Amino acid sequence: PASSDEEIAAAAGADLLTETPELAAWLAETLPALPKGATVGTYTYLDGELNVRISLACDLVCSSLVAKGLCAGLAFVQTPSQAFLLPAGCTEACDESYASSYLRLLRYEPNARPAAPVADGEPTRHAHDGYVPMQGPNYALAKAINHWRAVLARSRDGLTVSSNVAPACRTASMVAGDNKNARAVAAALAGMGNFRPMLVFNAETVAVLMGMLLIHDVRNPASVASPSTPLGHPLELLSAQAFHGGSFRVGVKPAALGRLFAITGFLFPSDPRPTSAGQLQRGSSAESVA
Repeated sequence: PASSDEEIAAAAGADLLTETPELAAWLAETLPALPKGATVGTYTYLDGELNVRISLACDLVCSSLVAKGLCAGLAFVQTPSQAFLLPAGCTEACDESYASSYLRLLRYEPNARPAAPVADGEPTRHAHDGYVPMQGPNYALAKAINHWRAVLARSRDGLTVSSNVAPACRTASMVAGDNKNARAVAAALAGMGNFRPMLVFNAETVAVLMGMLLIHDVRNPASVASPSTPLGHPLELLSAQAFHGGSFRVGVKPAALGRLFAITGFLFPSDPRPTSAGQLQRGSSAESVA
């Protein structure tokens, strides 16, 4: 007999943490029936050490599908608060922004870092240290697992991999729920837009734009997601088309601005999204203070 919607809803879904092998087996049976190769996306978050466990569970599922040749690609949405290779021009922009900021007189740490050591004949490369201590080691490790899988899948396994940085935005996991730092994070997000060229967006705006980038990566054979597109370094996959919200180009290191973000967020909250081309050009919806 047909079940009611309530009965179906009660039985639907699965727990990634406790039913990981069962989910991998179900996907292994289901994906071959699709008319074209599937792109499997990983979009998970849990607080604390559970975030590492859920990322490991997703990595197990993805690596199993890749090893069996059952998916055409993988997809991730990355945070700007990780380490990245900076795209061309970002270091110069950081230096210019820092030189014009009064915060350098207070010896705030600059965002730009010295060039990384490279082999003879290799181009100059700069790394971005976007780690935020408040987010903790579990968050950093969980995201690093995603990075590792993305680079391996594209460079070693030859899959199309969409792995784009999304800007800071007001998501429920950041500013509500069981997040013990929710109030501080909400204040920091409210103040971030006061520091050129940083911008904070509403989650709905970011979801649409990241969806468009995903479609571009999967459908365009010339995108950086395609393994046939040459990259100067495998890690460029993670930053080449980053929608970083200004964190790659701001003068002062974002982690060093954390307290100022929160203080100005309480006193002078900025608009969470640009509402005109002029605001996008300025990099803030309020008069910049740095």
